[in-house]
Amino acid sequence: MFALGEPIYTPYDMRFPLFGCQVRVSAPFWLVAALLGYSHARYVDIAYSQAGGDTPGSAVLLVIWALAMFVSILVHEFGHHFAFRFFGIDSHIVLYHFGGLAIPTGGRRLGRGSVYAGRLSAYSQLIISAAGPAAQLLLAALVAIVALSLGLTIGSIGDWLTLFGLPDFGGTQPRSAIVYAIIDFLIYPSVFWALLNLLPILPLDGGRIAEELICLFFRGTQRDAMILSIICSVLMVIWSFRRGDTFMGMFFLSFAFSNFETLQSGGMRRPW
Repeated sequence: MFALGEPIYTPYDMRFPLFGCQVRVSAPFWLVAALLGYSHARYVDIAYSQAGGDTPGSAVLLVIWALAMFVSILVHEFGHHFAFRFFGIDSHIVLYHFGGLAIPTGGRRLGRGSVYAGRLSAYSQLIISAAGPAAQLLLAALVAIVALSLGLTIGSIGDWLTLFGLPDFGGTQPRSAIVYAIIDFLIYPSVFWALLNLLPILPLDGGRIAEELICLFFRGTQRDAMILSIICSVLMVIWSFRRGDTFMGMFFLSFAFSNFETLQSGGMRRPW
């Protein structure tokens, strides 16, 4: 997802193969997931308690949130992984505190074990960059379809839909907070994370998409993409702090500084 450095290995990492891909989950991933979901899980628990519904408590709901985040981000990274594989490139996945990474290993496979180290075309880069958010949005859509087919609400994402004048599709609130949490915690973070990654900010997927489009259609350079990235980062910092979201503000502020430093040094980051 983010073009940041791969975190170091620790004895507390979880490792497993899945669909022919090696996956590593660093220990800080679970801590950050819990921090991000604490308020949301507590809100659901309080809401169900006040309404007289069945709730297992905020601790259990927080565990559901962390697992949902794990599934959602893993699906995102597998979107990148399968896109890499489509173009004959092996990759492995790392989930860590900033989200996730799909990291290519070696060059392109051309059959019979041969490897080509050349750069992919701009169109291939666009497909790989867009595959992660697309997979995440598809996950959210599938969960929403299942929930609606059962006559259930799609969770808090419905509030966001109505905010932009879109229908929330209705549905009945589940009696159990666990059922609600499974639906809401899969849909809401998936949509939010996918849209966040589509912002034209490097090293997010949207930043890489913007970079390829600028170079491909506007005869621009990576430098132009980085300037756009800095401008958008600053706008997101202002927006985040104005709405009182300090964490999000610091998140985008770090991108603004890292892009500015890279621009000043003349270095251009290409890793996934």
